[in-house]
Order: sequence, then structure tokens, then C-alpha cells
Amino acid sequence: MKRKKNVLALVFLLLCMSILSARSLFDVGLQVVTLYDVDSGIEESSFFEGMSEGANWNFGFGMDVRISILHASVLAASVSGDNNLMNIYYSLLLDIPIINDVIYLSLGGGLSTQLDLPDEPGEKMRYNNRDEGVPFFEVIKDSPIHLKAGVDIILGPATLSLFYLRETSGNIGDSIEQIFTSSGVNKGGVALTLSLF
Repeated sequence: MKRKKNVLALVFLLLCMSILSARSLFDVGLQVVTLYDVDSGIEESSFFEGMSEGANWNFGFGMDVRISILHASVLAASVSGDNNLMNIYYSLLLDIPIINDVIYLSLGGGLSTQLDLPDEPGEKMRYNNRDEGVPFFEVIKDSPIHLKAGVDIILGPATLSLFYLRETSGNIGDSIEQIFTSSGVNKGGVALTLSLF
């Protein structure tokens, strides 16, 4: 009974927030992303130094699903210097309206997984530099957590997003301190999301 009340309260809260934020209740979009990948050797104080170098920029594609003020995204981005590697970011974010139906602040985090794509016939895909055949749930457990913050600007059916992504040294089940400790990998990005419906 208590669980049912909690679910109803959550649904009511999401509906209220949807009305207050003046956005549709449900949205699915496709995303094109350019990601500024700062090398882990660069100090945070010099985050913007390598922006003029094309080698520090990667491209990616993603999908965004939003229900009221919560949205989930999956982003696949290339890795500089290695055509066989691809970073996958699974994020869950909270949209906070700054100017209703125009500008939103997105805060959240998720998991980062690196895929090593097969180079030769017969090879299998590997995750996070692990051996082939590792169970999927173990890959999820060992995937580092990332934190993400951004600003979304609504342009009709399109959304322009500027975001900062910080990979942490924490995994699922680690302490809060580890989750908020940077691994030294910091990324900035620009995304254009086209709403499908």
C-alpha cells in the first residue's frame, strides 16, 4: 500500500513539474554531438588550452528520451587516435527550467563504457579493456561513473545543448567521496537534438 502511494505521488509530481516547466510530457530525439576531449594530462586550470587543436575534438551520435523533467541519454563518441575505440555514455539528468520553454539547466550523471570494436574477422567486441566474454552485468559494475552538467536552449523542434562531462574514479557501489573525485578526464561538448515526436 505504501509503495502504491509513493508511485502515485511520483506520477503526480512529474505531472505538476511538466505543467510548471511548460514542456510536453514526453519527448524522443536524435542527437549529433561534437565533444572536446581534454587529455588527462591537462590540468583543470588549462581546460580551454587545447580547443584550437582539431585532434582534441571528436564526433558522436546519441538518443535522448525525456519524461517531464527527467531525461535519459545514450551517447556514442569516437576516441582520438584510435578508430577501433568508442566511448559510450549512459546518462540520467534532471531538467531545471531557467526560462520556461526556452532555457533549461540539466544536472545528472551516469556510466561510461569504452568499446573496443573488432579489428579482424572472428574477433569479439571488448568492454573497458576487459577480456572477451565478460558478463554484461560485470561490465556495468566496473564502468566508471561520470557527472554531467549543461544548458539546453530550446529552438522549436530542436535543442542546442552545451555541457560539461567529468569522469570520476568511482564505480557503482563506491563511496560518495570516490564518486565526486575526478579521474582527470574532463570533456566539454555541444549537442544538437532533433525531436522526433
